[in-house]
Amino acid sequence: MKLLVLSSCAWFAAAAVSAQPAGQVTTASSYTGQFTAARIQSRKANGPSPQAVRVPVAGGGWVVSAPVTARAQTNDILLEPALLVVSCERMKQLLLQELGLKDEWRGRIDMMINSSQPKEKEPSLTAIGRLDGWSYELELPETIQQRVLVRAVMQALLLELANRQAGKQSAEVPYWLVEGLGGHVQAYNLPTFIVRPNEQSSANSKLTIEGPKAVQAGLRGRAPLTFQQLSWPEPEQVTGKDQALYDSCAELFYESLAHLDGGQACLRRMLQELPRHMNWQTAFLQAFQPHFAGLLDVEKWWGLICVNYSETDETQARTVEECWHKLQEALDVPVEVHLAPARMPAAARVTLQEVIEQWDETNALPAVLRAVRELEGLRWFSFRRDLNLDAPAASPAAPSNAQELQASPWRMSQELSALASRYLVVLVNYAKQCQSRPLLASDAKYGAPGLRWLKAETVRQLNDLDQKRAALRAKFLSAAHISELSAAAAGTNASPSSPPLHR
Repeated sequence: MKLLVLSSCAWFAAAAVSAQPAGQVTTASSYTGQFTAARIQSRKANGPSPQAVRVPVAGGGWVVSAPVTARAQTNDILLEPALLVVSCERMKQLLLQELGLKDEWRGRIDMMINSSQPKEKEPSLTAIGRLDGWSYELELPETIQQRVLVRAVMQALLLELANRQAGKQSAEVPYWLVEGLGGHVQAYNLPTFIVRPNEQSSANSKLTIEGPKAVQAGLRGRAPLTFQQLSWPEPEQVTGKDQALYDSCAELFYESLAHLDGGQACLRRMLQELPRHMNWQTAFLQAFQPHFAGLLDVEKWWGLICVNYSETDETQARTVEECWHKLQEALDVPVEVHLAPARMPAAARVTLQEVIEQWDETNALPAVLRAVRELEGLRWFSFRRDLNLDAPAASPAAPSNAQELQASPWRMSQELSALASRYLVVLVNYAKQCQSRPLLASDAKYGAPGLRWLKAETVRQLNDLDQKRAALRAKFLSAAHISELSAAAAGTNASPSSPPLHR
């Protein structure tokens, strides 16, 4: 996620302010023209119009009654039209940068600052459909928390992106995407993208990037929400004592999706598909088809994500044994062995080489993709970014080639991380070639020459990596054993070692 560092003067100059005489409305427009903001004393309900359809957008009606969380600012924001449109333009640039898009907006977003609306009331978003497209009205209280403001603007921006190809039906943007993307933008950027009135930036101000701290705090000592709870949250799950938990799970879910192979492109496609379907789940599955065949696969994947995250202590490095065990689990393929017709099948594990060599490729490919997903999960949860405020931070997008994969930092040792990255490169290459070539009827019976060569080459590469892994394992475990003996000799209580790993 790159930092968006822009001059405040340039942003203020970009907002055109129209000051009306006393007693009239004060309005402001952003430099691109997409955002307008106006302060009003009260608002009358809009009557029906034969030329437009007004659709109140769901998902923004949660009442904020909880204490301010670690992510929210301790002081509320007093909204001013001229400053609000500047903040919205900054948030839009962060959103476009996160999704890899250009600014090609079509729907105007008109914001009304209602002075008579209490700050406890949530913003309300209305989509207005006309013959020439969609526009949006966002009503905000005069005083608002930063977290609530970011979520409201992100929801309007995501809806505008989704509705660009929409007809008469407005898209349904899932709440986890709004909350997760909004939390991610706040966590990995300096807080100065929100402009506050009567606030001067100082060179001595200590500006920090939150990073994964909010997710860690929200999940500490608590079980993550299920995919069902993320998809259809109850009011108590997004307010009160459970607000931080939902926010953390939504951000973790979004970031995990974005780190899949081609995750950014999948998210863009999901937004395009939203207005074509009655529910967002169908659009989600079509967009993430390379990764999930159905909602059950999403449930399993999210469960694995939660387990890995819960087992990961972000403050300490994994032990050598834990690193080898996690890598071994990712590479082994679980199977059921039927020893006798009258006996229950026994659980066993086989190597990827056996699967690729002996199984039909239509059955081998899911096993390979499973290994790829687990390696990606291991890479993501072992991923740590060193944030440098003097230079833009590199985006944690999913690696797309061998060089990027091998350069990804892992929490485990440098040599082991490089080895695990090479495993991922070999498996991704095999999966892509299998998916890109048409499966002929004769391939399954005789095996096409190209397929036989691909299998043999993949097995050869995996065998070479296994030999390197065995040598590294002996090296690191010997060093760990020596360290334990030294600690015991010094009278240190060493923790019990894990059981020996097979192979």
